[in-house]
Amino acid sequence: MSAVSTSGFVSYVVSVGGASTSTVKVTLMDKDGQCVASSTGLTGVLKVVDVNLWWPYLMPEPGLPVLHGGEAAPQSHDSGPIQRRLPSEICIRGKGLDWPLMVKDFNLLKWLGANSFRTSHYPYAEEILQMSDRHGIVVIDECPGVGIKDM
Repeated sequence: MSAVSTSGFVSYVVSVGGASTSTVKVTLMDKDGQCVASSTGLTGVLKVVDVNLWWPYLMPEPGLPVLHGGEAAPQSHDSGPIQRRLPSEICIRGKGLDWPLMVKDFNLLKWLGANSFRTSHYPYAEEILQMSDRHGIVVIDECPGVGIKDM
């Protein structure tokens, strides 16, 4: 998609196991749960008219992302990414999702002028990743490889 285009396209392929024939309807919804594109079939392309692209907090207007090793690297226009480690647990309350701490962490990120963080060791709660999307925070997600053998 070009930087001046107002339409976005999403290609999809659905794989269904089993011998039965299946009818598939694919629906793409916006953050408010409204349908912005839909199609039927196991493969296809969804066209989103007047697309509103996600863009990281504190970044200049969207342009072409900086590629590093085939992956987009989040960068500030002046000094590179500002990252902070977000702990997935706190000594006072223990493990698990802590909504007040999550809100505090995101307020601290914005106060620091940070626009990204990196996860480590264990998967973060889905709610933290969703909150990151809402606030325009880039997440560099580390996937665990515990128990993987003979790769």
